[in-house]
Amino acid sequence: MSWLKEAHVGSWELALVLAVVSYVLYLTGKTKVGFILHNIVRVCYIIIVGTGLTMLITWDVNPIFHLKALLAVIGIGLLEMALVRAKKEKPSAVFLASGLVVFVVVILIGYGVIGGF
Repeated sequence: MSWLKEAHVGSWELALVLAVVSYVLYLTGKTKVGFILHNIVRVCYIIIVGTGLTMLITWDVNPIFHLKALLAVIGIGLLEMALVRAKKEKPSAVFLASGLVVFVVVILIGYGVIGGF
């Protein structure tokens, strides 16, 4: 596995864990710590998009990975909306659940369970 793929997967893992923790902190009223973790998640988004685009452009990939990239951007958007809405104390569970479902599909495509390559 190349360092690029390791950075990509590691950033996804860190982003998902920190996003869920940040979401819970927002719901419990600990907005300062939640905001710090939320900003770390945003840095992870930058790493995820950068490494993902680099792999998509430079590697000879199956066309299903173009769909994976689109779904990943949609998932990042849904997760970001959930975190911002939780911070503003608005209903956000639908965005969080939708984002996590999209991420499960992205992970399944990434590991070859969907798309069979």
